[in-house]
Amino acid sequence: MNLEELLENSTPTQAETLLYMEAYRQIVDAIRTEIDKSGLKAEPVLVGSVAKGTNLKGSDLDIFIAFSKEYTEEQIEQNGIKIAKKVLPGGKARYAEHPYISGEYHGINTDIVPCYNISPGETKISSVDRTILHTRYVNENLKASAKNEVRKLKLFMKVSGIYGADVITSGFSGYVCELLIIIKKTFDSVIEMGATLRGNMNLSECVEPNAGAGSPVCIVDPTDSRRNAGAAVSLESLTKFKLACRLYKARGYEGLTESVSGAIEHKAERGTAYRLISIDRPDRTDDVLYPQALRLLRKLEEASIKEGYGIIGDTIFLNEKKVLILLEFDRSVVPEVVLHEGPPVDNGNVLDFLEKWKGDRVLRGPYVKGNRVYAEILREFTKIDDFLGNFLTGLGLGGSLEKMRNSLEIVNPSGKVEYNGLIDSYLSRGLFR
Repeated sequence: MNLEELLENSTPTQAETLLYMEAYRQIVDAIRTEIDKSGLKAEPVLVGSVAKGTNLKGSDLDIFIAFSKEYTEEQIEQNGIKIAKKVLPGGKARYAEHPYISGEYHGINTDIVPCYNISPGETKISSVDRTILHTRYVNENLKASAKNEVRKLKLFMKVSGIYGADVITSGFSGYVCELLIIIKKTFDSVIEMGATLRGNMNLSECVEPNAGAGSPVCIVDPTDSRRNAGAAVSLESLTKFKLACRLYKARGYEGLTESVSGAIEHKAERGTAYRLISIDRPDRTDDVLYPQALRLLRKLEEASIKEGYGIIGDTIFLNEKKVLILLEFDRSVVPEVVLHEGPPVDNGNVLDFLEKWKGDRVLRGPYVKGNRVYAEILREFTKIDDFLGNFLTGLGLGGSLEKMRNSLEIVNPSGKVEYNGLIDSYLSRGLFR
């Protein structure tokens, strides 16, 4: 299948579009009824890809309740959630920057989100407040003939594993895809740009100083020149984008899909040691939990490397019940001796080193080698499980994970059937996943 065929199969039919519009009309009527009953100053607004006509089949229906700025954040959250629950009685509260209701309406995944009604250039109170402005800008600046160009770019980003600004993907949001087409006009022009890009992507014609500082992708948000719309895109996602563009130009869409995943053969012959840190999942969204799990992973990596365990790879899995951190170490046992490199003798701290490393734990030294002093020390823990257990006992897990500390387990997943799928998923990593 080529990209044009995929586009045809992924574009909503007229029947689906009519179904979405009827669902939107019914939801909005219900929201307005609740607003009128409560005497609130608020207005329901359709946002997102459905509102802009750039949606793919099966997209979510996103409806915001835009409140007057005279209300406090607590008031719009309470009133917004109360209204949303009446309109979507089977919906569940989700928690990101602030709560919203997510559920189904006649089989359509629907989010109802409270926000503030702000004007272009006005300081936002929460990040979702800009969404209405984004929808309005795209509708005013994206030509009808370019909507399929956006869809093609979204499909391209999906197969490249970089579609979505969520923290797990750290890729290109739908809004950024729309901005790229508005700026570059066509899908092919975006691909050409990516294929020839060297270094960061900086579309800085309108960007104020420092708006994109430190980000590999800088695209000014036309609704707020102080904001970098591409700030969520990681260096890894930008690298995948450039590589995918070059592959697409050289081999077409089929060549791109052939590079999606890697092989998992010989997984039992690696001679490495897997360990899985398992924690019960708190009631938080992926966007909240993933950064916490990532910070914990980075601390584990740093301490493990310092202790002599090389890290082959790692990954984080979030499911409905667990937060799982998988690490692959190059060994499960390290020598009892660890070499400590001291300062050069010319350094003023050399006597402190000599004073520190004396006693029962010193196996040899301190001694001089070259212009430095060294000491060989008895390692406290030589087995990976003992080291990890001790390290995690004294480590603050942070955020929501700390509340689930009693559920923490260190598991050796090798040879356990229930973890085969997880390890296969880790080993099947390819260019674009």
